[in-house]
Amino acid sequence: MPTIQDVAKYCGVSKATISRVLNNRPGRVSIETRERILQAIRDLNYRPVRGHRDASAPLSITLGIAGGLPGSELLNSGYHRSIVNSILASIANSRQMALMFHDYLWTGDATANIRRYCDGRCEGIILIAPPLDLPLISRLQERGFPFVLVNYSDQTGLLPYCDIDNIPCAIMAVNELLDHHHKRIAYLRGPAASSASLQREEGYRQALEAAGLPVDENLISPPTENYGDEQNWLHTVLSLPASQRPTGIFCFSDKNAEVAIKVAASLNLNVPKDLSVVGFDDQEPMSSDLRLTTIHQPYQEITNRALAALLTQITGTGNAQQQVIVHGELIRRQSVADAPS
Repeated sequence: MPTIQDVAKYCGVSKATISRVLNNRPGRVSIETRERILQAIRDLNYRPVRGHRDASAPLSITLGIAGGLPGSELLNSGYHRSIVNSILASIANSRQMALMFHDYLWTGDATANIRRYCDGRCEGIILIAPPLDLPLISRLQERGFPFVLVNYSDQTGLLPYCDIDNIPCAIMAVNELLDHHHKRIAYLRGPAASSASLQREEGYRQALEAAGLPVDENLISPPTENYGDEQNWLHTVLSLPASQRPTGIFCFSDKNAEVAIKVAASLNLNVPKDLSVVGFDDQEPMSSDLRLTTIHQPYQEITNRALAALLTQITGTGNAQQQVIVHGELIRRQSVADAPS
């Protein structure tokens, strides 16, 4: 395993200079030298050595949680709230573990902001649903700071993550509509930079193709970054003549599904008589209140596996899997019926 001395020799600089870059001390190293050192770290696959703990000693660990949202939204936004509550449940009986919430947005200069996350107050961090290619991820890698991604699948196999099996779950959701004889099925996408949204779209396409149905690109929404995007597209597609509009819709999330049901009601379309809706996440109590057929995410399993992966990194003990995919489950309620004849 390469050492800090190897990196220093590779770059022709001192170990102190390497340390300054790893600790992101501004103004101490030129931009050119800094980039050369970071490239060397990547070339050599160097990871800073963290002290190993005695496995028999009691742990006293503070974990960070970041979701790219202001604090109030991080605790109240549906999916994020479910993950945070599951983490809280996992550590509720532990006197040696505490949480720190980072309510910073994902935007901004990751290099300049890295010290917010690695300021010594926490020893590892869980990133909830980060966007694809988030610069913060590579900055954490460069520093060798323990982290794990939730609701993010890394195709390179190099990043630690825990995610649901999005493609099979999306196929399961669309098959539920197909089993009720729907042929014009829409997909309401999530954010453009979400790996989950892309994978669920892939599952949607695979299910239709396996059923021998063409994929109508007009029935796939643009990325829905906010409530207005969702509402406008839904209003357009659900206002089509009865022979053209979808009879079923698969939604990226239960929150999307809630919007779809509200727009349908505003157009005097009954769910499920005129429009069947399938969500994703099983966000309680919303999913029950909407009587929504949806994909259940096993939040407790996801967070338990993510915490195990993170603690393995922090303590240097254990062998928890660092790339984890868990299985979802279709929950049938009353938002799906046979396609109207």
